[in-house]
Amino acid sequence: MIGAALVTIGVAYTHFLGADPRVGTVGASGGIFGLLMAFGILYKDQEMFMFPLPFSIKAKYVVGIWIVVAIIAVFDPSQSGVATFAHLGGLLFGFLFVKFMPRRGVSYAASEKYFGIRNEFYRWKRRRAAKKFEVYMREQHDRKVTFDEHGNYIPPEDQDKTNGGSKSGWVN
Repeated sequence: MIGAALVTIGVAYTHFLGADPRVGTVGASGGIFGLLMAFGILYKDQEMFMFPLPFSIKAKYVVGIWIVVAIIAVFDPSQSGVATFAHLGGLLFGFLFVKFMPRRGVSYAASEKYFGIRNEFYRWKRRRAAKKFEVYMREQHDRKVTFDEHGNYIPPEDQDKTNGGSKSGWVN
């Protein structure tokens, strides 16, 4: 819906085909066209039964028909009161949304970014604490303790093994 509004505003200020920025635009058809485009991309081979007509048609063909209708409506002079550019903007932003959004969703991408940063911070704190503890044990107790690159303690009997005997370097 926002994408359709942006396209409508952008076209209105170019005065393309008599568009005027002083004319208001109301409706949700741009958002509906965006959903239509997303449905056509994600479920392109899903067959839909056209209720009054006795045949079914694939979703990609329904979307294709509506794209052609929307493009023809832009150049139809009788459609002056309809924000036809909102329909095209909805189609465009529906396509862009499906093509460029992460496969698991926006919240998944944001949470992965957050937890990745959080875990990196905790790993840094653990490595820093391990270095301080090594210095403390060496200077105060004349003992040599070692930690791997992830901050995991390596027992003296496992000095030859890498990664402290743990299976991974993951630190919570």
